[in-house]
Amino acid sequence: MSSSINLSSSSPSTISLSRSRLSQTCTTPIIHRVALPSNHQPSLSIKTTGKVKVKASVISREDDLLSYTNGNAPIQDPSQADSVSLGTLAPSDSANAPPNGFVADDDDYELDLPTPGFSSIPEAIQDIRQGKLVVVVDDEDRENEGDLVMAAQLATPEAMAFIVKHGTGIVCVSMKEDDLERLNLPLMVNHKENEEKLCTAFTVTVDAKHGTTTGVSARDRATTILSLASRDSKPEDFNRPGHIFPLKYREGGVLKRAGHTEASVDLTVLAGLDPVGVLCEIVDDDGSMARLPKLRHFAAENCLKIVSIADLIRLGLCAPLHIFYKDV
Repeated sequence: MSSSINLSSSSPSTISLSRSRLSQTCTTPIIHRVALPSNHQPSLSIKTTGKVKVKASVISREDDLLSYTNGNAPIQDPSQADSVSLGTLAPSDSANAPPNGFVADDDDYELDLPTPGFSSIPEAIQDIRQGKLVVVVDDEDRENEGDLVMAAQLATPEAMAFIVKHGTGIVCVSMKEDDLERLNLPLMVNHKENEEKLCTAFTVTVDAKHGTTTGVSARDRATTILSLASRDSKPEDFNRPGHIFPLKYREGGVLKRAGHTEASVDLTVLAGLDPVGVLCEIVDDDGSMARLPKLRHFAAENCLKIVSIADLIRLGLCAPLHIFYKDV
């Protein structure tokens, strides 16, 4: 059986699937559609043939990889495998893993079918491309949290107000190392001194110097995020400390680290946008972290797509050689 996904530049956002698992009508969307600049008209084609079963095992070859077992216990030895068992993904035997760390064989998984109860990754990509927010959920054995995610270059005051209202208020921006170095944004602490549970790579916090007041309002945060996403920004364009928390993205994305930091950038890149993503954890009405099924209810109530990092990993495992992206 063959399945295909197409994102075409012939219209602001088009997508075709061989079948759809989610149909939702939203009469009052929270975030309005954003028109992309003329120089951002991507064409993305993903195609896979046959039925695929995915087993994920990331082999550490870099010193900064922190691995976790299913019991959430850290593995400090970087030579050990980082087993990714998100959703229905089963960890593979690392001893038998191929050089790239992944194996795939025949089974009942099809690329365009998400994990039950979730939207598909192509649906999320479509919304990200239009400047909308999506909910991204990780594994229950990891943080067991859902984050609001969007493309940084399409940030708006309205989106920031929604994020702050429903999130922790700690608004983060995931960025690649080259951009962090260009803007002179060092890590808060180096890897060896990082005692955060999942070793999240926080940099110094920032506010934009121009076009902001205190830096804390929704408009000021949007301005700062847009400045971080701009290729023209310079180190002197930011005050330190500030109210926005840049994060260092791990190269290799969710195939290397199954976190929201990596998922936000991966989704943005798949949408044909610059590799800078916005993310913030969602909280319940009582201030506690929102869990499933409340995250699903929240997404449905606000007409947001909800996707799992497990499905994003599957996309990367099933079709890494079938993704063709170019500006047209």
